[in-house]
Amino acid sequence: MFSTFIEHNSTFAVKVKQQLSTLYYAQIAFGVFYFIISLIILILLFAFRKEQPISSRLATPFMGMIALLVESCLIYITQRGILVNQLKSSNNQMWESGDNDSNIIANIVTIFVNSLNLTAIFCYVIQVVRFELMKFMYKLIHKTKGNESKSDIVLKSIRISTSTSLFLLLTTLFMSFNLVYWTIWVVLRRINVIEPSTYTYIVSISYTVIIFFLSLVIATVLVFDFIITIKEKKEEKKNEPTDSTVKENLVKKSIKMKNSLSKVYDFFISLDEPLYFRVEMILYLICFVFLIVNQVIGLIGLPYRFIDEENYKTALQYDVISFIFEVLYVFTYILVFGGYALLILLIYKVKIWRKFSKNGKSKQDDGMLKNKELLLVIRNEESYESFEKFCEKEFSLENLYLHSILEKHSKIVNGETFEGLSTLLNQIFEGFIQSGATNEVNIPNSCRTKIVNLHKKYGFEKKDSDLKNVDLEEVRQAFFSLVQQVFVNLGDTFSRYSLTTEWKVFKKAIELKEHITEKANLY
Repeated sequence: MFSTFIEHNSTFAVKVKQQLSTLYYAQIAFGVFYFIISLIILILLFAFRKEQPISSRLATPFMGMIALLVESCLIYITQRGILVNQLKSSNNQMWESGDNDSNIIANIVTIFVNSLNLTAIFCYVIQVVRFELMKFMYKLIHKTKGNESKSDIVLKSIRISTSTSLFLLLTTLFMSFNLVYWTIWVVLRRINVIEPSTYTYIVSISYTVIIFFLSLVIATVLVFDFIITIKEKKEEKKNEPTDSTVKENLVKKSIKMKNSLSKVYDFFISLDEPLYFRVEMILYLICFVFLIVNQVIGLIGLPYRFIDEENYKTALQYDVISFIFEVLYVFTYILVFGGYALLILLIYKVKIWRKFSKNGKSKQDDGMLKNKELLLVIRNEESYESFEKFCEKEFSLENLYLHSILEKHSKIVNGETFEGLSTLLNQIFEGFIQSGATNEVNIPNSCRTKIVNLHKKYGFEKKDSDLKNVDLEEVRQAFFSLVQQVFVNLGDTFSRYSLTTEWKVFKKAIELKEHITEKANLY
């Protein structure tokens, strides 16, 4: 924000003390509001960090909210408080001291908050690029289902490119570069090598240029994503069966009831669900526009600040306009860095609560119903395809595919036989369990360790005839733990899938089929 970069000199502010105090009080009030909101969002992000869509954002929203928290505390509350206190005094020495203290705070903020803000935006760039790579990877997994070895190199390369370790490495390097860069300019200003106005021009333009290039990447990704997604939607429409099924009739009926504006909204949301990255990217670009306007207006008003008292009045007018766009920037910034994702999560939770509260059942009964519906979806060919597409969009296909494999080999999983145990263990370990596996599943270490130990005992390309003294109870317990964890992961995905039109239409079709069957049995 431009107000962070200003080197304050209150010599010319004597005639506008009242107006300037009013502006500072407004900034303090907004600063307190930003501080409270960013703190609440940060706490909520931490509380729901393992839930979608929060978990898909990695560390990006945390970085953004920490930056806003620090900036609102140091600039809007502390620095503006010093400046207001300074304006109340008639002591020139007090004014000089106030300017110096406020400028030192601004310099500290320039080093640390600029670094945090830019790193947060850099994280956002990685996040959106990662989103596209993950989309491509899961489409490839879907296409090569059961024969991933054909695309093994590509899939492993994408896994490495989207890994958390690479994300942390790039983020650390970018953060380090920023800390060094902003420190250099602050040191040059503090030892009076450069003038206050020159310093403000340099840091403000540098900040804007870096953000411009990062935003350009985000805008390019967004345009590319829309072109590819709309193209895929058209291809899907061409391949849709034209026969009039129960499902199709129900969909048509629901579409007729909606007006054209609602259709456009539903189409856009259908492109973006379930992780809602695209709306967030649009919000980011709006946020970027507000920031650019804020910076440009601030730079235009900067020369008037250091001439005389009359010109300082003009600078103050520009400050007020710049502040308005600063407020708009912060509100969209809050949405981009966690606010929107939390809003989506809240809507999901409210919808799920309403869905189960209508049934009037206990929590245990709700859980049993959810598990029953999930199994119904997985075991029905038509709904399986729909759920599979949803898992692909939510980057959780590995859970569905692993569950299918475990169901297929239920006798081994239940500890009834060890025929085929070695082959199954090798398939699961290499494809889903070992670190860096093509379809590595997210399961607790305790569960992973059980399968790893089982693989060490009975895997490693051993033949069934080589297996002796197999502890079937040990096998059963290890697989039971794995099945449970995979089912929990699928249940989490299903809780969001159950809110989609596809599930509602499928459920209606099943209910209609059951109703017809019941009627037929009466005669």
